[in-house]
Amino acid sequence: MCFRRRKEDIMKRTLLMIMSILLAASSVFGIIAAGRGSDELSDIMRFKRGQKADIIDFVDVLDKRVADLRKAEENRTEDEKDYTESVVTDQKGNEQLSQGTQEYNAGAAKIAAGQAEYDAAEKQYNEKLAEYQAAEKRLSEGEAQLNDAKAQRDAAQAKLDAATPAYQQAQQLFAFIDKHPALQIAESILRGFGFTSLDEARAAMKEYEDGQAQLAEANAQISAAEQEINDGKAQLAAAKTQLDNGKTQLDAAKAQLDNGKAQLAVAKNQLSAGQQKLNDNVDKMNDLKETLTEQDDAEAAVKSGIAVLMENEGIAKLVSDESDYEAVLQAARDYVEDDADKLNSELDVRQNLYNLLRIISIVGVLAGVIGVLASLKPNRTRIYAATGAVGIAAVASLALNIYGLSNDYRSFAYALEDGSGNGQTQLIAMLVLLAVSVIAAIVAVVCGRAYTDAVNGREREKYVRPSETVAAAQPELDADEEDDDEPAPKPRRRDNKNKKHSAEKLEYTPEPDSIDELTEQTRRLNEEAEKLEAEARRYDYEKARREYEEARRRFEEARRRSEENK
Repeated sequence: MCFRRRKEDIMKRTLLMIMSILLAASSVFGIIAAGRGSDELSDIMRFKRGQKADIIDFVDVLDKRVADLRKAEENRTEDEKDYTESVVTDQKGNEQLSQGTQEYNAGAAKIAAGQAEYDAAEKQYNEKLAEYQAAEKRLSEGEAQLNDAKAQRDAAQAKLDAATPAYQQAQQLFAFIDKHPALQIAESILRGFGFTSLDEARAAMKEYEDGQAQLAEANAQISAAEQEINDGKAQLAAAKTQLDNGKTQLDAAKAQLDNGKAQLAVAKNQLSAGQQKLNDNVDKMNDLKETLTEQDDAEAAVKSGIAVLMENEGIAKLVSDESDYEAVLQAARDYVEDDADKLNSELDVRQNLYNLLRIISIVGVLAGVIGVLASLKPNRTRIYAATGAVGIAAVASLALNIYGLSNDYRSFAYALEDGSGNGQTQLIAMLVLLAVSVIAAIVAVVCGRAYTDAVNGREREKYVRPSETVAAAQPELDADEEDDDEPAPKPRRRDNKNKKHSAEKLEYTPEPDSIDELTEQTRRLNEEAEKLEAEARRYDYEKARREYEEARRRFEEARRRSEENK
């Protein structure tokens, strides 16, 4: 018999099965953790190499900026001096330009007012000139009319002179008539005065009188025209004098205005030149300011970059003076090289740990499988194999953890960017594997001892007397039958039947007279006992199988939750 059918033996076998399953599960977890750890090491190596390259590139950029900053600092004092002078020049120039602009504006306003006055005077002069020219034209026209009137007067005078003889004769005729009113005027008398009729004489007189009236009127008109012409000439002379004086004043004002405009143009040119100088100075000042600003920005960028480097504790430990940029950059380079060596050393240790964890986990899986087989179908070989395999797994796990502890596997320094891959999962896997394998080893040893005790007890039964065998077997069988079922207040019907059957099978027989009878009796008892043991094993197998399924279900559920959490 592998195990006696007692509760303690069944519990030991069940415990061995559970621990074997747990050992196999923890070993599978160890294999998964080791594989993931190896992948993480590759990712960490790539991440750290990229990080190192980034730091080196960053340090190179800072190094160039520091060199440029140092070069710029050599000319900074002179640049600051030039900038200050440019600022002072700009202030004074703006003041002078502002004053000049005010004076120019005042001069421009004065010139504008003078121009307005000149334009008004010129307009008035032009108006007077136009009036003078119009009066002169009228005078010319009047003189022409006077000349016409004189010509008409002369014509009238000539006509009058021509009519005077006839008038005088007609006058004499009518005087003669007045002296001789009773005298009949004969044609001969009329002819004597040069007339053919009185009407003719009267017409001659009338013609003379009309001519005389016209001549008088013409003379009057001529006199009035001459007076008007003389007055116009006097007025024109006075206007001419005024125009000449106005022209002289206009010419003087024009010259003064032109002189003012010339001075204003010179002032404008001076203002433009001053403005250009100010603009040039402003450009220079802006260039200097931009240069100084670029230097300040460069220094700020360098300080910012140095601050970023100093945030690294490893670099900060190597730096005593943060203001010494060159020392900080050299410390960063030294840190990168030293960190690379530490990284390689740590990753080598972790890779060794993960490889060992994978190998030991495979051993643990095999030990768990052997343990499960030993608990289901126990025999000497399986029990010893399970004990040896579990023991090997336990010793290897202990050695693995000792190796890890000696290399400080509880606090690995390197991980991925998000903080994962720090080896904590593998640490848990190694600790769990150690704990489970040690417990499983203890359980395997206990079960091995129980099996050895059971085997030794069965061997002793072969050499006891039949009466002792029957007496010893009957209680043992009764106890086994009671252990097959759960405890109850009352005996189960199956127990009574089994007891009855056992009593019939193991009925006391007289002490045999020979060795052959004793042997035959012992054989029968062993057969009955093996049948009972087979029933017990089936019961134990079904119970262990149920426990194994439950444990496997719990393991799958735990693994599923772990994957979901990840």
